[in-house]
Amino acid sequence: MGVPVVYTKVGGPAEIAHEVGLPFPPGDAAALAAQLEHLYRHPQERTHLGVLARRRIVEHFPLSAQVAATERLYRELLVAPS
Repeated sequence: MGVPVVYTKVGGPAEIAHEVGLPFPPGDAAALAAQLEHLYRHPQERTHLGVLARRRIVEHFPLSAQVAATERLYRELLVAPS
C-alpha cells in the first residue's frame, strides 16, 4: 500500500519491517502512540518509509508466489484425511 509500518519488536513483523518502519515494544501503547505521532509530524520520513515498505513487499513477497502458496495449501487441505 506504500505506507510505513509501525510494528512490535517480536517475530515475523520485526524480521520483515526492521528497515521500513518504526518499532515499539510489545504491549507498550504509549510507545506505539509516539511512533504514530512521529510519522504524523514527519511527512517526508513517512513517505520515504512507505516507498521502502512497498518495495520490500514487491521484491520479497511477489503476488504470484503468495497465490501459488495459497493454492498449494488449499490443494493439501482438499486431499488431507479428515
